[in-house]
Amino acid sequence: MTYKSLLHTLTEHEVEIRQQVVDSVMKAYDNLSTFPDVAPALRSLKDTPGVECVVFSNGSQKMINNSVNSSKDLKPVSSAFSQLVSVDHMRSFKPDPEVYRYLAQCVDMAGQESQLWLVSSNPFDVVGARAVGMNAVWVDRTGKGWQDKLGLEPTKIIRGLGGLTELVSSLKGG
Repeated sequence: MTYKSLLHTLTEHEVEIRQQVVDSVMKAYDNLSTFPDVAPALRSLKDTPGVECVVFSNGSQKMINNSVNSSKDLKPVSSAFSQLVSVDHMRSFKPDPEVYRYLAQCVDMAGQESQLWLVSSNPFDVVGARAVGMNAVWVDRTGKGWQDKLGLEPTKIIRGLGGLTELVSSLKGG
């Protein structure tokens, strides 16, 4: 999907670049960098009983696997993820509520969406999760507050993933 979106954007803007450059841009997805708080949060959550971390993406399974297992930032904490869930094969993408229901199926929680927590800095992701009854933590890295008016607001808002560890602790009564 990302590859096709890139080609569409280039065509729409009448930009012509060599296939080698397109391939290079796509290869960059194999080594995405993360914010500095990602690795410590994942290490902490991995060791938290009752917490299962799952990557949930519109990207292809290959792209997700490559990114998580090749990225210099994610590879050291890749074991924190119990699953890498792609919706690419569904031909429907976030924020379609059906893909969030699919996520619930993948983690054996279909019909129990209210027990799931999605964490994202993308408002569309929060809106999609909330539409099916999931809880959603929105990471407001800019500190500008929730602006989206197209759906339910996030269950919780945090400024960074350090706040996520504290949130999980408070929800578990610790």
